[in-house]
Order: sequence, then structure tokens, then C-alpha cells
Amino acid sequence: HVAKSTKEENQEPLSMGIVYALDEDGNNLGHLGYF
Repeated sequence: HVAKSTKEENQEPLSMGIVYALDEDGNNLGHLGYF
């Protein structure tokens, strides 16, 4: 259960972190809209 929980919790923050990073730069936002 621990491994599963950790994997699920890491999935969302990774995607969100990528979107926020690009949001600050203001580049490729349209391309990563599917996130």
C-alpha cells in the first residue's frame, strides 16, 4: 500500500510542477494544455 500511495501522490505533483514551471516562462502552455 505504501508503494502504491507514493506512486499516486508523485504522479500528480510531477505533472502539476511541469505545468507551473512552463506557466512562469509563458512558453509551450498551449502544447501542454492536455496536462
